[in-house]
Order: sequence, then C-alpha cells, then structure tokens
Amino acid sequence: MKEYQAEAIRNIALIGHGGSGKTTVSEILLFTAGEINRIGRIEEGNTTSDFNQNEIDRQISIATSPLHVEWNNTKINFLDTPGFPDFVGQVISSLHVVDLAVSVIKSAEGVEVGTELTWDLIKKNKLPAAVIINKIDNEHSKFFETFQQAKNKLSSDLIVVSFPAKEGPNFTSVVDLVKMKMITYGEAGSKKVTEEEIPADLKANADKLREELIEKVAESDEALMNKFFEEGTLSEEELLKGLKTSVLQGGLVPAFAVSAAKAVGMNTFLDFASKYFPAPSERPVVEGKMKENGNPVQIACDVKGETSLLIFKSLSEKHVGELSIFKVYSGSLAAGLDLQNTNRDKIERLGQIFVLNGRNRKEIGKLNAGDIGAVVKLKDSHTGDTLSSKNFSILLPAMQYPEPVIRFAVKPKAKGDEDKISAALHTAHEEEPTLRSKFDPEISQSIVSGQGELQLNLAVKLLKDRYGVEVELVEPRIPYRETIRGRCEDAEFKHKKQSGGRGQYGHVHLKLEPTVRGAGYEFVDAIVGGVVPGRFIPAVEKGLKEIMTKGILT
Repeated sequence: MKEYQAEAIRNIALIGHGGSGKTTVSEILLFTAGEINRIGRIEEGNTTSDFNQNEIDRQISIATSPLHVEWNNTKINFLDTPGFPDFVGQVISSLHVVDLAVSVIKSAEGVEVGTELTWDLIKKNKLPAAVIINKIDNEHSKFFETFQQAKNKLSSDLIVVSFPAKEGPNFTSVVDLVKMKMITYGEAGSKKVTEEEIPADLKANADKLREELIEKVAESDEALMNKFFEEGTLSEEELLKGLKTSVLQGGLVPAFAVSAAKAVGMNTFLDFASKYFPAPSERPVVEGKMKENGNPVQIACDVKGETSLLIFKSLSEKHVGELSIFKVYSGSLAAGLDLQNTNRDKIERLGQIFVLNGRNRKEIGKLNAGDIGAVVKLKDSHTGDTLSSKNFSILLPAMQYPEPVIRFAVKPKAKGDEDKISAALHTAHEEEPTLRSKFDPEISQSIVSGQGELQLNLAVKLLKDRYGVEVELVEPRIPYRETIRGRCEDAEFKHKKQSGGRGQYGHVHLKLEPTVRGAGYEFVDAIVGGVVPGRFIPAVEKGLKEIMTKGILT
C-alpha cells in the first residue's frame, strides 16, 4: 500500500441501530473497492469485520472493526461499530478519532432508538455527518418517508444526494443528484455499473431535489448565497466546491439510497466520500495539554510536526498478544521509532506497523498524520494512552465513557482462580473500556459492572474461552452495617491460655455507648493509677477496630 498524506485520507465511523446493516455495508465497500474478492455474509459467519467467534455465533457486532479501502487516489478508513447499546463504549472510542460519522438507517423501519442514541453522540462530538438509508430492496421500503423522519428527528440539514429509481426487490438503480445521472448496478458481485440519462418519469423529482441541494450548498458561503439569489442557481464548479465546505461545516448532511445486500449505491457513496467528506487536516485543530504544566497546546494535523498518536482501541489475540489500534494526530511514524507514553512515563519502541481489515493485517512502512493503524506488543501502553516524541510531552484529549448501569459479583467455580480472573478482567477492560471490575473489601467480592447484561455475559464467556476460568455472575452481597444503639455499662472478658511457663492472662472491662450520629469512633482509656500497664492498652483498641470492620451480627 502506498503512503498517504492527510489531504488524501478520510476517517469515517459507521454507526446506527443494531441490525441496520453496518457490517454488510462495510463488506460491500471492501468488495467494491477491490480489498476483498468475495462478499461475506453475516448468516454464514464469514464477513471481514465480524470475525470474533461470539460475533459469528450471535450474528451481531460486538467490537469496532477498523477497515480501509483505496478509492479515487484516496484512502478511506472506516470503523464498523456495534449497534447494540451494551457496546456504546466502542462507538464513543470510534467517534473520538474519526472526521465524519455515517448513520445507517433501515428504509422500512426508519429512525430507531439506537439511531437517535448514536446521533446524540455525533452532536456531542461536533462531527460532520451523513446518512445511508439502507435496505431499499425491502418490499416495505419507504425511502422518502424515512428521509423525512430522519430530517425531523436527527437533523434539519439532511439533504438527498441519491434516491432510488424504484424501491423494493427490483431496486437496481439510484439517481445521483451531483452527477445528475441514473446509476444502474448489475448483480451483486458483478461490479457492473452503468451511467445513463435520468428517465423522463424521474426527471421532475430529480430537478426539484437538485434545486434543494444547490440551495443548501449556497447557504454555506455568503458569496455563493448572493450568487444564488441573483442567478437562481450555481455553476457546476461552485456547487462542487461548496459541497465540501457545507459537509465540513455540518451545514449539509448528505443522504444516500443504498442496498448493501444487492451492492446498489456503493459507487455513488464512495465517489462522494472521496471528494466531499473532510480530510483530517481540514478539521479543527485538536487541543491537547503539556504533561509538565497542563498548559493547552494546539496539535495540528501536520506530517512535519512532532509525532503524537492516541491508542483508541485494543485487541487481545491468543497467538499475537495485544494489538493497539491508534490514530496519528501529528508527525509520522515508522517501525523502530521510540516514543514516550506520556500517561505512564514509559518509553515504547514501535515494532511492525499495520493497517487492518478486520483480522487481516497488512504491514506498512510508514503512517502519516491523520491516518489510522495498529502496532503489536507494546509493553506498557493501553487504550486511552498518548504516545509522543520525547521532546513533545503532550496528552491528547481523553475519551469519556458513561458510568455503569448494571453490576454483578463474580463467583469462581474453582478455588485459587482469583488472580487469574483479576488479570483476565483487566484485559477485558482494555478491549471494552465500559466494562469495569474491582474488589469490594466491604463485602469481600469481586464486582464487575458495565452497560448491560449481554456485555457482562460475554465477559464471562471470554474468561472461559480465552483464560480457562469458569465463573458465574451472582447478586452482590448487601453491605449491611452495624452500630451500637444503646449503652452497655460493663462488658467483661477474660483471656487465659497456658503456653508453657507463666502462660497468658488478660482481663478486660469495656463500657460501650453510642456517640452522636456521624461522629465516628472514639476510644477512651479510663484506667487510673496504672492498674493496667499502658503498653497493653493499644492491643485492646486494635481488637475493637478489627471487629468494627466485620461486625458481630452479619
């Protein structure tokens, strides 16, 4: 693979409700661009991005898959994210590093809960966006109704860029409003694409939608707006130039008609993405901070700058070790380069550098600012860490994950597995940052928490499959607390133990009474005249403190 500069790179995340077709869209994009020569199917468990056994078994995406294609001399990196809300951490990590998000919506079902949840994350990250209305080949497809619903619920800036010539099982053609042509696709797998003039029965609608597109583009620039008011239209050159600006500024959200299953509409999408989606160098400069003093620093996406990268995802493979997936924010990097981990004050030497398509790795000599890649076997670096040049000690903005919504206690099925379980859960957290684990000393249980029951059940399966330890999830114990409610005048205890020689003897008298609520523990030594030697008093207090942590009743 050739080396790409930031201007020729596009970073895209595919997001949306579970089952909207993101993985199938990914597969067809790879096939259309020639990265793979056979179209995998989710039902057959042979897609490029869903390669994990749990994903194959359940037929859902569980982890983000980094993918890439080369199209029109442009490298398009896209991240296929899970749609199930349990794995929202994967979506958050992906949106942190991409330059545009594409929401995939089912044409028949329209905007669903997952669509709106992930769209909120787009707005939170202030990202440019696009929409793919998928499954137009569904017999209940309703493209324009779904488009209008998305416009009402997601963004009023949504504009049709391509629409279906005919919906349902016979869907084979889209009308491209940028080229003003009808694009007809052959059978899935044939890669046959033909351009022709727009038929007469579709021309009026195409002209109307093209006019709306031109008007929306004109809104992005005052000069274009004046020209549009004066002449009622824009030249082809002005339209194409304004399109990129509009998408970059978020003033235009393009919508595409697609059937991933039939491979219809993909060329139109790839053409548009390569020409009009923003490059990393066109996005606002990222603000990090200096490690030493916390002062803000501007990190431009410039290949000539000092090198900095952020690890946004980790994968752990049995025979490979930990694979760290990163985005280069500035400078460039190659194998053998020494970088400092500014989060942990460690020096890392980069081994082989790869670009990924699912589990398929392709070694590459050099990666430049704006690109996404992977490296294996870093010693002390994990998800969320910044690596940078030794004389550029910066911290890139951290990813913010939601608090857990569900928790269980982990109960080992065999004794002696506790250390192994702890190490395995730490690795699971690296792969899925919203999965958290800790030992709660108050109830003497290991607690695992996350975004949903499916996520926790998969963590249990991971422990068994990868680490050979079996556990079950149980309700955590309730940390009952005890206190003294009344006054006890004279609690007495005698300790006698014959140990040879003089033996051991102790005689303790205690008075117990409650203090003011919230005042805490108070120990009063009421011995007078040295009746009991002072060196024995601390042992009495120590015994009291020990029983306070455990309680008597529970």
